[in-house]
Amino acid sequence: MKRQAADAIVTTLNQPSFIHLIRLFLHEQLHGADSASNLSSSSLISNLLSFKGKAKIFIYNSAAATFFAPSDISGIGGMRREHICAVPSWHKGPSRYDCIFINTDPSGIGMHGLDVACIRLFFSFMYEGIKYPCALIRWFSHVGNEPDEDTGMWLVQPDSNADGSPAMSVIHLDTVV
Repeated sequence: MKRQAADAIVTTLNQPSFIHLIRLFLHEQLHGADSASNLSSSSLISNLLSFKGKAKIFIYNSAAATFFAPSDISGIGGMRREHICAVPSWHKGPSRYDCIFINTDPSGIGMHGLDVACIRLFFSFMYEGIKYPCALIRWFSHVGNEPDEDTGMWLVQPDSNADGSPAMSVIHLDTVV
């Protein structure tokens, strides 16, 4: 774990919208997920919570996911643990940014309720006495509505904003499947 100011992370990750993304995240956490979509762009900006660039962020290189996988080698009734990594250098080599599933529609069945994202940063911060465990992610979209007929796997592609920049968000770790 490393502690760093939010401003420094903006520079390190070359992610100028990082603080704005944290403000959007906090707004959704405190006012509901649909609160941002109900406001006009100018109203949203004026209603975003104050989160200062000097605020301390705690950075983590990985997160452990513990889950039940009866069809896996862990056996029926067994639990599995996987580490999800987001590091700029893996064992003194190239970076490693793992992909995850995010539960975006609890009523959806299988992949129809999940989205795919690439973890760019695991971090946490305190806001008004509450600790928020988060991840900065890059969104991916499904290609089609069904798995590929040749491989049986779902195809995804990176999402981009209108200006061509990567579609990024800050999410709560509770949404990771």
